Amino acid sequence: MIRPAHHVRGAALVAVFLVVLAFPGSLRAKDPPPAVAKAERPIAERIVGHWGVDRNQMLKVLIERAAEGANGEGFDAAAKDLLVEMVNNLADRMILEFTAGGISRVHSPDHEDEARFTILKADESTGQFTLEVKAADGEPDTPKGKVEGDVLTLESDDLELHFRRLNEKEAEARLAALKKEGDKSGPGKEDQGGEAER
Repeated sequence: MIRPAHHVRGAALVAVFLVVLAFPGSLRAKDPPPAVAKAERPIAERIVGHWGVDRNQMLKVLIERAAEGANGEGFDAAAKDLLVEMVNNLADRMILEFTAGGISRVHSPDHEDEARFTILKADESTGQFTLEVKAADGEPDTPKGKVEGDVLTLESDDLELHFRRLNEKEAEARLAALKKEGDKSGPGKEDQGGEAER
C-alpha cells in the first residue's frame, strides 16, 4: 500500500498532515496537452523507475491548501515552518519505486515496504491512471495518478503526493544514503538533509 506518510515519525508531523487534509482544496489543473502524432510509451512503462518527493511542489500545494482552508487566519510563519519540516522529512526519508514486474516499493532508512500493483485504468493521451496496490498483509488501495515526463502525481485519501524521477545515479546515491542513515542512526534520528525553499 502506498502510504509514504507512514514513514515520517513524530506526532507533530502526523498532526500537520491531518490539519492539511481537513482543508478542502486542490491544484489548479494544467491545460491538457494538445493531441500529438508522436506516440508515448504506455503508462505501465512510463511509471517504472525511482521517484523522489518533489519537495518544493509538495510544499507549495500544502501551503496553498492550508492557507485557503484557514482563509488566511491562523496560518503564520510557525505553521509554515512546521510544513517545511514535514516536507523535508518526507523528501529526505522516502523514495518510491515501480518495477516493470508490477512491484512497488517505498524505501526508507529503517525499512522497505513492498506491494504488488496493477493498472486498473489508463488514459495514454493524458497520462492519467488508476492503480490497485496491495501489500501482502493489507487491504488494496486504489490511488489515482498522472505521469508527465519526469513528473509523477499520486492522489490517495485526499492527499496529493508529488514526485520527480530520479536518474540511475541519483537513485543509487539516495538509496545508499537511506541505508547508511538506517544503519548508523536507526529510526527516530533527526534528518540532516537539504531543506525546501521557504
